[in-house]
Amino acid sequence: MIARRLDAARTAAFAHLAQMTFAADEAPLLSILIDLLEGRTLVRLLIWSFLTGRSDNTTGPPGQFGRLIDSMAARLAAVGTPIPRDRLELAAMVALATVIGWAVLGDTLDRAFGRPAPLDLAVLRTELQRMLRGYALSPMASTVAQ
Repeated sequence: MIARRLDAARTAAFAHLAQMTFAADEAPLLSILIDLLEGRTLVRLLIWSFLTGRSDNTTGPPGQFGRLIDSMAARLAAVGTPIPRDRLELAAMVALATVIGWAVLGDTLDRAFGRPAPLDLAVLRTELQRMLRGYALSPMASTVAQ
């Protein structure tokens, strides 16, 4: 069941990414990740597969995410927004970790912070995009170790 749902999600994600224009207001990978939170079940199943050692094929073939980052970096450069690959990679890692953490801890964090209602996913999408874009486009020299 996990494999089928993951394959469907991966296929949809790559199809979505292929259609993106990479306009200034788009964050295609982040958009896909936040969409996964609409139904936390898949993310929670992925976490379970990681924790139980059943994740050999969960993330796809080795290097698949790296090739995705290479492709995104090339497309961003082609539209005039070059972002160093190492920065784009770290931003993707932070986005993935945030979404995974949110799927597990979102409800608990809402209660811990005393929120009267859960944080709207549109707010998470907008603010996380703003934070990651600020990092990725920052003029500072890259410090990410290879």
